[in-house]
This record gives sequence, C-alpha cells and structure tokens, in this order.
Amino acid sequence: MKIENILDGLVFMAIGGIFLFCAFVSAGNTRDFHATALQAQGTVIDYEESWSKDEDGNDSVSYYPIITFTALRTAQRESLEYRIDEGRKVTFTAGVGGSKSRGIGETVSVSYQPDAPEQARLDGFVQNWLMATVLGVFGFVFGCAGSVILCSR
Repeated sequence: MKIENILDGLVFMAIGGIFLFCAFVSAGNTRDFHATALQAQGTVIDYEESWSKDEDGNDSVSYYPIITFTALRTAQRESLEYRIDEGRKVTFTAGVGGSKSRGIGETVSVSYQPDAPEQARLDGFVQNWLMATVLGVFGFVFGCAGSVILCSR
C-alpha cells in the first residue's frame, strides 16, 4: 500500500472524527436544553424576512416565524421547581426559517428555559436535531471513505 493512500485514508478518518465529535456535542446540547426545558403553546404572530442572494445573483427570501407564548408562573419538572412571573408574555423569533408554511395565528409547541424564556425554541426536528444529524452523516461518510481508502490495495 502506498504511503499516500494511508495518509489520505487517515485524513478522511480524522475529518470524519471531527464531524462526529461535533455531532455528539450538538446532540448533547439539545439533550441538556430539553432536560430542564418547560413546554408551552405559542402562537405565530408575524414573520421576519431575511433576504439573500445565491451565487447566480438571484434574490431569495426566508421567513422566520415570530412567536408569542405565556410563560408559566410555577412549574415542576423532575424535582426542580421554577418560579416565573405569572402570565409573562414572551415573544421570540424562531431560529429556523423557510417558506411561509405556518399561518399567522397558528398554534405551535415551544420549549423554553425557565430562567431565559426569550431563548425559546420551536419543538420540532429541524430546530432541535437537524444540526446533529447532518454533522453525524458527514462524519459517517468521511469515516467510511477513509476506511475504504485504507483497506484498498
């Protein structure tokens, strides 16, 4: 086996390892967030538009839903008790945008930290798990490519 093949395989495996490490960190952060998060029902009240240009110079727009919900006064979760201002209205802009798939006035599920409800998240795969999944897939692909390079003659 040529030394170049060994080096190429090791580089691919190292890149795969970095992607997998980042995937585990991302998944751990999401898990930690949900371990202490409270749930509420929110309402889409508007959209924030974000314009960008692609490589051909064409304009595209993404819509980020603006959501309002009422934080609970007292909530218990796993032997922890949180106290929050009663009936506190919280408004936040979702971190994931797209086409206007939700109508204004639509009810959505929200997760939030009791000590920072303004940093709420929509409950859903894209908002919570997409980053970890994409990083994990890239890590797996690069790791497998490195293994194939190392095992080839």
